[in-house]
Amino acid sequence: MGDHTESEPLLSNPDYHATNAVRYHRTVTFTGDATAHHHQSHSHVHGHTHSHSSSGNGNGSGHAAAGQADLNRGLSINNHSQDAPLDAARQHATYKANPGRQAGPRASQARGLEAFDSDDDDDDDGNTNSPREYHRKRRVVAPFQPSLTADLLAETLGTFVMVLFALGSVAHLVVGTSNPLAVHIGNGLGVCIGVMVSHGGHLNASVTLALAVFKGFPWRKVPLFILAQFVGSFLAAALVYAIYYDGIEEFDGGSRHVTGTKATAGIFATYLAPGVSIGEGFADQILATALLLMGLFSITDKQNPSVGKHGLPPSAGVLVTAIGISFGFNCGYPLNPMRDFGPRLFTYMAGWGGEVFTAGDSWSWVPLVAPPLGGLLGSAMYQLMIERPRRR
Repeated sequence: MGDHTESEPLLSNPDYHATNAVRYHRTVTFTGDATAHHHQSHSHVHGHTHSHSSSGNGNGSGHAAAGQADLNRGLSINNHSQDAPLDAARQHATYKANPGRQAGPRASQARGLEAFDSDDDDDDDGNTNSPREYHRKRRVVAPFQPSLTADLLAETLGTFVMVLFALGSVAHLVVGTSNPLAVHIGNGLGVCIGVMVSHGGHLNASVTLALAVFKGFPWRKVPLFILAQFVGSFLAAALVYAIYYDGIEEFDGGSRHVTGTKATAGIFATYLAPGVSIGEGFADQILATALLLMGLFSITDKQNPSVGKHGLPPSAGVLVTAIGISFGFNCGYPLNPMRDFGPRLFTYMAGWGGEVFTAGDSWSWVPLVAPPLGGLLGSAMYQLMIERPRRR
């Protein structure tokens, strides 16, 4: 009872509580571990209580003065004074709690989740509080970014898968027994699966160009992505030809035709329907690709509440299916320059000859020119009429 009575003036001293509050705050700030050092702080308080009980009021006032000095020093540190020294005991406690870090002025800065968004979490020697915090910081500040090679491989594979489904559905219609609606469904599902395989790839030169013009896609990557799309399309045409080789031989009797009742070149590339002019086909592709890019910009718009986080692949597939059903008659809705040119070049090399480029008043140049122009038109319309007005 006597010990408790003599310790009461010290425990009721506001300077004493302020000093220990600063020490507690400094301990949490240095180590980031409030729980462990909260118990250290309480044991520290009880230690002072017993020492002052035996030393009397004179020592109590001396410790109160020392506490005021500690308070001033602690406030100086918490005000981020870079020149404020740390006492040896605090350095030792900080080092024991975090042996990977040296106690210093930077350690006194408050740390929270926002610290993982800056480079201040690292010391000059690259040390961090813990391996867990190191990896956590890396996930926030430096998320995984695939290399250009990885992007190109994904673009090639995604285009390959997409065109494989598209050409396979047409081959099924031409040499087998199939419903024309199956071609549109096959094209739409091919787009959906290709986008998923490529983790959201472009798969279309019209899309790549529109993203470069309106969304900041690097121009230096544009020709590389288009080349990857060409390679994927060409390889898909070669594989479909190999898979359907016997069916094609049975259908045309071994004589490759571009036009006529025994034509099989249309399995791989697009051609004008009988009676359709090249001007009408050009306008058809301007409109159809404008709708495609307008829809894709809407699907990928983060401000659009109607499309969920994982809505891109199925939405893109439905969009292409709708375009095919609505505008597929005139020229087979190429929409995609490399999806048309890659397989067309393959048919030229595989025995269909130069007619693949000259048929239909040399239609072959239109799928290379009209879709990119239509894509830019549709993208511009969406930017001017939807995105920009909503930013104001």
